[in-house]
Formats: sequence, C-alpha cells, structure tokens
Amino acid sequence: MSDGRLVDLRSAGPRMVLEQWRRWEESTPPWVRSLEAWTGRRSASWIARRAAARTRPPLDRIIVSIGNLRIGGTGKTPVVRDIALRLGEQGRSGVILCRGYGSDRTAPCIVDLHDRACGDEARLLVRDTGWAVVQAADRKAGYRLAERITAPGDIILLEDGFQTAAVPRHYDLLIVDRWELAEGKLQPLAGWTLPWGPYRESAAAARRAAAVLVEITDTSVIPLETVFGQKVYSFVRHVELAPGSRPTGPYGIVCGLARPEGFEQSCERLCGHPPAVMVRFDDHAAYHGGDVARLRRLGEEHRLDAWLTTAKDGVKLKSVWSVATPLLEVGLELTWPGPHPTELWTGTTGA
Repeated sequence: MSDGRLVDLRSAGPRMVLEQWRRWEESTPPWVRSLEAWTGRRSASWIARRAAARTRPPLDRIIVSIGNLRIGGTGKTPVVRDIALRLGEQGRSGVILCRGYGSDRTAPCIVDLHDRACGDEARLLVRDTGWAVVQAADRKAGYRLAERITAPGDIILLEDGFQTAAVPRHYDLLIVDRWELAEGKLQPLAGWTLPWGPYRESAAAARRAAAVLVEITDTSVIPLETVFGQKVYSFVRHVELAPGSRPTGPYGIVCGLARPEGFEQSCERLCGHPPAVMVRFDDHAAYHGGDVARLRRLGEEHRLDAWLTTAKDGVKLKSVWSVATPLLEVGLELTWPGPHPTELWTGTTGA
C-alpha cells in the first residue's frame, strides 16, 4: 500500500524474500523453474521417506496433526483452537503440542500464559482453550512430555505437524489454502516450493493427509472430497469485536503476521471505514517498550479512537500496553457449514 497509511516495520530480509517470491511467481525465469523442480523433487522424496519411517501411534491416546503446505498464514492456530474447544464441549481432554514460534526457549516446557518467554500462539492457546500446551523446538522431546502429562483416552493435538516425522499420529489434517474444483472434487494446489517460494511441499503431498480442510467464503460451493479420495471439511472465518467497542472514528491496526493484508482488510470491513494508519511488525514480534512508544506517538498523531490487533498480538501487547488509546483485540471464530473434523475420531457429526 502506497497511500501513506502504512508503517512497515518488518525486517528488510523477509520483505525482500517475499517480494522476490512474488516476482518469480508472476514471471518465472527458466533457470528458477528448473531448479525449483529439482529441489522440489528432492524435498518431497526426503519428507515422504521420513513420513514412512514414523513409529506406530499409541493405542491408548489419539494423536491428531494439523498442518499445511504453505509457511504461515493459513489458519493452523485458529483451527487447533477450534478443535480443542469442540472436544472440550464433548467432554474430551488432552494436550496441544506446538513449536513455540517467536520464543528463544528450546527445552520442552508446559506453557504459562504469563510467561513472555513462551511463544505467542502457545500462550494464546492456553488462554482460549484451557488445555495444557507443551512448547518444544524438539518435537520428539515435546511429545515425550505430552505423553507424561496425559492419561489414556486423551487427545494430543500436534500443531504444524504435517511435515514432522518425529511424532506418530493417527490422523493428519491438512489445511489447503489454494484449490480448485475438478468435476465437483477438490483439487489441491500449491506454488513454488522453498527456497523459491513459500510452499514446503507440492500439492501432491496432500495424498498423505487423512482429511483436507479448506477455508471458504461461498457456502453454496462445498466440495465433499478431494481428487485423492479424502473427505473435505470446510470452515468460514468470522472476525468480531466486543459489543459496543467498534470504533466509529479514526482507528489504527497493529499486527505481526506472515500475511497481514487479510487481517487489515477484515478490520476495514468490520469497522465500515478504512483505518487511519496500519503498522506491520515481523511475524511473532516480541513487542518492547520502544515499539509501544512508537504506537503511542502514531496514535496521537492520527488522533485515534482505538488500535485494533489480532488475538496472538494482543496476548503480548496487553502486558506492556501503556497507551491511553484503547487496544481492542479482534476475535476470530470458525464455523463449519458441514460436519466438523472431530467426527473422524469421535463419531460426532454435528456442525
């Protein structure tokens, strides 16, 4: 955006990479196409071999992985949150195992909501679900801790685990962000794979999934299965503010996301008018006193009635917020026009 409303504080390196990926996708040089195909085949072969070598999952617990093909911004955390909440409504309990993105802590730990050394998404999941959350850079070590603190019959939700080989699982749920309909069935799509683009694997990797999850906006078009034969579960995102808190005057948006554009557009639709200023930080930004001071100055300059932010940013910002302008967290809820994916292992089909 070049209209002066955008304050982009993201690091130069990631911004340059994203811009290069965009250029290659729009017009790919032959040498990039050849190298992408070669590295993509090697990566796919390596991931497939690791997946085939996984140990058998335990018989007394259910392990469910929620992952994707693209790095960042496809809704893994909201889906994990929604599944944990749905299972809680059904009287089921368990543990969420995540990497702890944005945290420098490497040893496995049980996440404390108020511990700023823990990852933002991990703290958010503790706050919103009430489940125990294990954070571990080493997934195998994290899994051992998750096993120790769960009981027979419990469920372990493995966030961002589609490519993880160290943890066994009963079900792989794959979120697909690009797809098309082929004779009424969902055909997964992807773009250039790392390091030439933002995808970890090609669309063919969707064959490994037990089921595919897709975000939809048109509920009249709900694919029931993929071209590979798996069942498709469709969800719709809803953003919301607390009743009576929607700003009617100038407001700002602050977030640290891999793809902030979607959140910014959602805020504009929610408020009914464009923001006065949008501030973008790096994904999983820690937010320090200098960042808050900068937001304070921007708020005063634009005479803001409120700042809007995401739930995961709110978890971090609220603990250091020292600005008179209110910080409003934009809630995100999912609805499932059809069955819910928990039916795979619970037999409960209610939408």
